[in-house]
Amino acid sequence: MPVCSSCGYQEEYNFCRMCGTPVKYQFNENQVLSFHQLKDRIITDNMRDLITVVDQHGHLIYNSPSHLSVLGYLPTEEGQSLNFSVIHPDDIDQIRHKLNQVFSLKVEMSAEYRLLKDDGSYIWVEGRGIPSVKDNQVTYVVITARDIQARKEAEEHLKQSEIRHRLILSHTHDLICVVGIDGCYEYASPSYQYTLGLLPCSLIGKDVLLHVHEDDHTKVATGIENMKLTKTASTFHYRNLHANGTSILLEGKGVPIVNDGKVEGFVFVSRDITEQRKLEEMMRNAEKLSAIGELAASIAHEIRNPLTTIKGFLQLFSEEYQSAQDIAYRRMMQSEIDQIEQIVNEFMSLAKQEVRPYEPIDLLSLLKDVTKRFSQAFIHQGIKVVYEYNTAHGNFVIHGQPHQLKLVFIHVIQNAIDAMPLGGQITVSFNKINQQHVTIQIMDNGCGMDADRIKKIGQPFYTTKEHGVGLGLTICNKVILEHKGTLSVTSMLQEGTTIDVMLPITHVEANSILMLKTPTS
Repeated sequence: MPVCSSCGYQEEYNFCRMCGTPVKYQFNENQVLSFHQLKDRIITDNMRDLITVVDQHGHLIYNSPSHLSVLGYLPTEEGQSLNFSVIHPDDIDQIRHKLNQVFSLKVEMSAEYRLLKDDGSYIWVEGRGIPSVKDNQVTYVVITARDIQARKEAEEHLKQSEIRHRLILSHTHDLICVVGIDGCYEYASPSYQYTLGLLPCSLIGKDVLLHVHEDDHTKVATGIENMKLTKTASTFHYRNLHANGTSILLEGKGVPIVNDGKVEGFVFVSRDITEQRKLEEMMRNAEKLSAIGELAASIAHEIRNPLTTIKGFLQLFSEEYQSAQDIAYRRMMQSEIDQIEQIVNEFMSLAKQEVRPYEPIDLLSLLKDVTKRFSQAFIHQGIKVVYEYNTAHGNFVIHGQPHQLKLVFIHVIQNAIDAMPLGGQITVSFNKINQQHVTIQIMDNGCGMDADRIKKIGQPFYTTKEHGVGLGLTICNKVILEHKGTLSVTSMLQEGTTIDVMLPITHVEANSILMLKTPTS
């Protein structure tokens, strides 16, 4: 019966009805001890955790009933030595060592290990050994173990997922990075090293615009700001600088990292589209050449017929009975007709449809034959020709059409001569790339061209020459494309022009045929 501490009145309720003081139960010493034992027993017997108590000799004092529900059996009977056979063989040494430390060092120890279930499988548990010390001696150790199988499986799944993702990141050619809200790199994929020549670790903490081409800073900064405001993904093209100073065109997609409605950073995936753009440009050029070729064929056909008639009748006139003035007029007419015929021939070069076999061509010999044609012009204008090549590379032999390629180099050498009316030097260099392509570089130190003119070079009908038609480089480009090669022009005003031609060494067999379009009437 509870007793009021204020007035001593016995009360069966929580408050004394005499004075209103809260009433507490009064127990004697034996009653208090038995009550706490009962309470602890109830708690331990109904816990999900596995509880084991062993004395200083390693004998079992207590096993919680939870072993039955978790493992399906009781590992050790009370009074017997601790049964280590229920622990996974790979974990036994660790547990023995930890338990010895608990007894010897009198400190708490924890470990993760596997316990055997009644169905033969193992589950992961996290165990903790707590020593009970009396008179500086460990009297017993309480071992509590909690089932962490679900956590281990989740960790393993996460680990495997991370391994897969890192494997993907390590082998993808795409540039993947994480940028903080402050615009600095937080992560950069390994592809930065072999795509841009930049060590990923060197980028961490640096401004994301550091290696972006300065002309594209505004575009990238605006894209990031828009993603921050709209919280939506964005795609844009920009140029990034390689470690060697060149620029690479990238297509980047940025995705904002949003947490609780707030943008905390961005993930960018960028892809090098430099070669793709070059290929697209080559395809556009091929389509232009095809269209121009068809137009040229039609125009040349319509002009050539009356031109032949005019030229034929003009030749019937004899100069014997003509005055000096008439002869001068006749010769002028003949010269203009020859000029028209030359223009028509250039049109026909674009529209010419042939079936010619490919044959081995020694490019070095072919270029030397071409330069011999201009020997008098070289002497007259004081131009020197220098050849540069490595004899260790062997012969520079490809398969192609000698006549077509010779026309290309004739045009290139003629342009170099025209660019150096006061003399200079033409350097012809040969090189092999991975034994798959040969490059021919023809460089002059003439007047050169500015950036605006370079952009238009190769466009049909664009020329800076007084009597030119503007089809020379267009025809050259057409021939090189048909040989599966590339032609590029670089130039600096008052410094000179360089023509780079790259051709595959063996892109077809020697007996294969180059099939061009069917002739049109």
